[in-house]
Amino acid sequence: MPLAAIPFKSPPAFELHPMMADPIRQGPWPEAVGRALELLVGLDAGEAMAVVRRDAAGRLAVSATHGTTAGAQAALAAWAASPPPEAATDAFVGRVLREGQPLLMMGAATPSDAAPLPEVLRGSLLAEGQLGFVYLYPIAGEAALMIHRPLPAGPLNHDQPAIAQAVADLLAGALASTPAW
Repeated sequence: MPLAAIPFKSPPAFELHPMMADPIRQGPWPEAVGRALELLVGLDAGEAMAVVRRDAAGRLAVSATHGTTAGAQAALAAWAASPPPEAATDAFVGRVLREGQPLLMMGAATPSDAAPLPEVLRGSLLAEGQLGFVYLYPIAGEAALMIHRPLPAGPLNHDQPAIAQAVADLLAGALASTPAW
């Protein structure tokens, strides 16, 4: 299957237990993001996760990343250290921020497809040309939650999409309560 970017309607946010939601809800942005990614890792949502936020200059800054494998950790660290692109030039994250619509990217990536992909997806997360499943959830039009699942793991399942939406909603609250940076 060729590379596809498909907008999708996220299910209604799952009602998270206060023990899971309160640490995200009550923390300032950096701590909330870290706790949110820890929660998603604990629920086996993906191999690599990140939250990117548009800064005052319109560039995408990596707020936090989490990888469950050494390859994912290395790819995420390299991505976080690279110069941030302008949100308008990042084909997929920019689209999610503009449209406020979750986006699912999946399929085979060819060298010609690789150029518009976020840097982290061009590196070691592309296994044998297969992107797997990359979910991008908008966070209040200023940030995006990215969840990458390799092809063998399959797409998000059961309650995972509704939990990811709940996490994005909680992060929107943390973003609103954090002063501009």
